Order: sequence, then C-alpha cells, then structure tokens
Amino acid sequence: MSQPKIKRRVGKYEMGRTIGEGTFAKVKFARNSETGEPVALKILDKEKVLKHKMAEQIKREVATMKRIKHPNVVRLYEVMGSKTKIFIVLEFVTGGELFDKIVNHGRMREDEARGYFHQLINAVDYCHSRGVFHRDLKISAAEFTCPSWLSFGAMKLITRILDPNPMTRITVSEILVDEWFKKGYKTPVFEEKEDTNLDDVEAVFKDSEENHVTEKKEEEQPTAMNAFELISMSRGLNLGNLFDGEQQEFKRETRFTSKCPANEIIHKIEEAAKPLGFDVHKKNYKMRLENVKAGRKGNLNVATEIFQMAPSLHMVEVRKAKGDTLEFHKARSIKNFQPALTMSSGKLRRTCKNRMLFRSSKVQGFTFQNFEPSSFYVSELAEGQHNFIVGAFKPPCNVSINLADGRTRKQVPLKKENGQTVMVPLFQSQENIVGEVVIQPVQGKKVEHNGVKIELLGQIELYFERGNFYDFNSLVRELDVPGELYERKAYPFEFSTVEMPYESYNGVNVRLRYILKVTISRNYVSNIVEYQDFVVRNYTPLPSINNSIKMEVGIEDCLHIEFEYSKSKYHLKDVIIGKIYFLMVRIKIKNMELEIRRRESTGSGPSTYVETETLSKFELMDGAPVRGESIPIRLFLSPYELTPTYRNVNNKFSVKYYLNLVLVDEEDRRYFKQQEITVLYIYMGSSNHFIWESCNNS
Repeated sequence: MSQPKIKRRVGKYEMGRTIGEGTFAKVKFARNSETGEPVALKILDKEKVLKHKMAEQIKREVATMKRIKHPNVVRLYEVMGSKTKIFIVLEFVTGGELFDKIVNHGRMREDEARGYFHQLINAVDYCHSRGVFHRDLKISAAEFTCPSWLSFGAMKLITRILDPNPMTRITVSEILVDEWFKKGYKTPVFEEKEDTNLDDVEAVFKDSEENHVTEKKEEEQPTAMNAFELISMSRGLNLGNLFDGEQQEFKRETRFTSKCPANEIIHKIEEAAKPLGFDVHKKNYKMRLENVKAGRKGNLNVATEIFQMAPSLHMVEVRKAKGDTLEFHKARSIKNFQPALTMSSGKLRRTCKNRMLFRSSKVQGFTFQNFEPSSFYVSELAEGQHNFIVGAFKPPCNVSINLADGRTRKQVPLKKENGQTVMVPLFQSQENIVGEVVIQPVQGKKVEHNGVKIELLGQIELYFERGNFYDFNSLVRELDVPGELYERKAYPFEFSTVEMPYESYNGVNVRLRYILKVTISRNYVSNIVEYQDFVVRNYTPLPSINNSIKMEVGIEDCLHIEFEYSKSKYHLKDVIIGKIYFLMVRIKIKNMELEIRRRESTGSGPSTYVETETLSKFELMDGAPVRGESIPIRLFLSPYELTPTYRNVNNKFSVKYYLNLVLVDEEDRRYFKQQEITVLYIYMGSSNHFIWESCNNS
C-alpha cells in the first residue's frame, strides 16, 4: 500500500489517530507542523454545544485553563474554530491514567506516591491562588480506611485531610509544611511567563470566516504512523504489550500488529464481532462496534482504527469508546473475539497464512528505558524469518550488585516466578549487608541521571493481589547525586545490623521475599532498575521447655484411644516419636494413618483464603486393633519440604502444621483427630550449625 499523500490538517496541526472520545467531543493525536511538537486536539461539535446551551460553560472553562500555566497541570495552548467544530489544542501527555497504573502494576511505594502527591498539592495550591476550585467530587472519595502498610506520618496526614469538620481540617498551606509531605519535596519549575490572550476564546463562536481555521479532508487510506509516534502512544513508553499478544492487562485499549491488508483486517474484525451482538459501523479505516445489549453504564461501544506503520505493515488499535470498562473486558464481549485481533492466535492469523508480525517470538520486558531513541528503525526481513520492530537500541549501561562476602557466603536455592531455580545468598536478622553497586556505561554512551540509590526491601505479595507488595522493611541509601556517567563507577553501600524479623517464604498463595534494589532515576524515560534477591532464615535456640502432647479420641461405648507425642516443637530434621493406646475398641477399624498437614492462611476477615496441603501419609496399622494394644509412632521429618511455623506475619498470612490421625472402619467411615505442632529453625550449639538445610521451599 502506498504512503498517503494527504493527511487531515486543522490550521497548522496535522491530525492522527483518535485517543479518546466522549459524549460531546473526541480527542485526536496531532502534531504541530511548524515545530514538530505532539499535541492532543480536542474536537467539539459546535451544533451540539449550542443546542445544549454549553457555550458559556466552555468559554469559561477554556478561559480558566488558559490562565493556568503550571508544570503539573495539562497546558492549553490555543483554541480554534471552523463552521461546524471547535478545536482545543492541549499538551499531549503519555503517562496514562493513575487508575490504570495502579491496577496494572499494583500499589506504589510510599515515596513514589508522595512524589505524585507533591505534584497534586502544588497544582491545587496554584489553582486556588488564582480563584480556581475543583468541584468534580465523587462519592467514592468520601470514605477511606487507612491500610496497614501506610506509615504513621501518612496516616496522620490522611486523617487530617479527611476531617469532616472544615474548621479543623488541614489546609493546603499546612500540608505544604507537614513533615511527611516535605520529604523529597522539590519546588516546581515554571516556564517563562507569557501573557494570556483570550481573544480566540470568543472568536471560535463567531460566524465570521476570518475567525475560522481551515480543515483539509481526510485521505481514504489508513493514517500513516512512524516509529516515534508508535513510541509516544505507548503508556510509559513501554512497547512490550504491542509485541506480546498474550499479556492480559486491565486497559481501556489494546493494540496489535499485522501484515495483512487493511481491508482484510476490517473484514475479519467485522466477521468476528457480529456473532457477539455488535452492530458494526465503518468509515474509511475506522470502525465502531456497538453492543445492542445495554450494560450497567449503557451500551458498550468499541472504537477500532487501523494505522499504516510501513508498507504492508499495519497496527490496529481497539479501545473502549463508551460504556463500562469492566464490560469491555468481560468474556461475553471483547474477550470472545479477541483471538481474531491478537498476534498469537485466531481467525486473523490463520486467514493471513501466518503472516503476522512477531508471530514466532515474544519480546518480553521490552521497555524504552533501556534504549536510545536516535537509532530506532523498522526492520522487515524475508518471509519465514522472525520479523521484529525492534530498535538497534543498546542498553545505556550495565548494573551489578556485588556483595563483599559474595564468594564465601552460603548460597541457597530460590525458586523464581518463572519456575527457574537460582542460587542466592543466605542471611540472618541483625547481619550487616555490605557490598558495592557497579554501573558500567556501554562504550560510546553516557548515562544522564537524577540520582542513584539502593534499597533493602522486605516484601509480602499475596497472589490474588499479584503485583501489590506490602513492604514491612524499607531501608534506603543514596549513592549519587544527579549527574552524568561516562565510565565505570563503583558505589560502596552498607546496611548495618538489619532487622529482618521474618524468614523468606514461597507458598501456594503468598510469598515473602527480600531484595536489594538499585534505581537510576532518569528524565523523560523510565528509570533503570536492577534487583538482587536474597534469602533470610532466622534460628531459635533449643526450647528449654518442650511439653509433650497427650490427647484422647472417644466415641461413646464404641472407641477410646489415647495417644501421646514426646514433644510439641520440632526442628526441620527432627523425628516425631509417640505411641497410641487402644483402651476400648468396639468398631471394626480397617486401617489407621498419620498425616502431616500444612495450612496456609492469607488475608483477613471475609477475604481469608485457606490452603491445606497433605505433605505425608504414614500408615500406622493395617487391620483391626484389640483392647490394650499399643502402636509406636516414629516419623522422620527430614525427607519433607517443611518451613518454620509462621504465626500472623504482618497481619497478612500464617503457616501452621498439624498431625492428623485418621481412622477408617470397614464401612469406609473416617474419624479424624488433629493436633497442631510447631516447626522451628533450631540453633544446634556453638559449632554455628543450624537446622535449615532440609528446607528448600524458601
């Protein structure tokens, strides 16, 4: 397909794809043809505005926005009008919505959230100083319970902000001097002051031709898109989701690439959408899919647009235009015809005879943070080879974390999320963690940064809240001030006598981990981050008191059994020794088993999840016992993958162990008696030997 010769222009702005849509307006990506600067162009239908008597409201809002020139408020550059439309030129922001960021990547660390709060308060204070107040209040913001992971300073500030009494509620000026707020605070930098001209605000509603901007008609071909526009439309400058069609993120839009002809792509989308109850409306290389069945927020509308990235290469954007975002992701709507839209599978891929871009390989973790933009290009290889839009990007630097005693410190296996097992250093609470961070710029490149830091983090992650890490340990060492790196540089660091109260744990629904995290902060592109996992195991001296366990099992006039265990606390290589006494047996017992069970509880209240796992079954007897008979118990723990007992770790989870006695009669009725035991890492004396070698689950 040949490159389109004409693009749609409004004045000096060259319009591209639609990036948002509402009841009265749509927002398009545009570029200033004189400066090359990307902007967001909000387009309002003048007839609708006048019909609903919104002209004065829009004039007031536009005039207000033109007066607000703050680095943390979206800038309004100018307003234009034609006979039928109003065009509002806004600053183009690539970061996306905070809501999506939290849903996709989990809650933020407190210092990161504080940075966003700094921006918010600065902007609100600036607006208030100019007589502008925010009135878009929602019920969802009216009630709040502080979660347990917030620091005391944050809780105190939030409590004062949410004070229902306006006389005692904290003011913006008081927030600015709050101790928690002042940490890491930087005064906003303003651009050179410009005079505010409001003449264009009135002009857009006048019928005079001299006030109207020129519109050029749209060429009936897919909108052309170059590599830099592709980067700019990716949230956080992250291209990973475009390349990996199997990623399932909570978004209002999704994109994929195809080497199929544009008309064929439209045909296949239409073919897949109609059986799902969507009415399809087409115009040029744009489609609107409207679900005839109304949801809780009205009919779901899905907008689809095709862009040309290179000859015979297209990108398709599918986004929610109207309706409920959750409905957009439900299986009965988008998800059922998604296979027709993705790179990985479905009708589109099969119809195009496997001519999909990136069809054989995945580019995972491909983020703009590691690359230099000057060398981005589109490569197109022969059919049958792997085709990638990857840049000739090179990492700007290599980062390594080296422990001072790394060669001599004990290494233990750690199972990663991807299933791989790696060897990592082993530590105990109160140990010193000493080493150096080495940053090696790639030859010929420099690394501009806003500072380098290393953090020691202890984190809990619940798998049903994957991506949300609860930090119970957080120590930071600043390694470097903002500057530039041209050559290898080593930064020594030390965390002294670190309190690490909990052992590392990797369970069914939860994991507790410790990491060293190096962050190189950068402007405009994502930070460079490097991680080093390590395992923590704490020991307990041999208990001075270790009571035995004695219990009775009885069924009136049928069964009476006593059993005892020599102790209630065991180390990981211990032996459970006990005996069972049959005092009365009037039922026909077929066999008897002793089980070791692990019970993992996560969450709290109605959100508690309990996972019970039987680690071992030990047959005590096969056949009917007689009155007066006793059976010895001798069960070795070393063959089993045990962890210590965890009791209410940071109010997030617990792990307990039980001995479960099971009796089965000849009619296969089962009788149970359960007893909790405690499992410990035990210090075995002055030889510095600890009982933890058998634990491979940490």
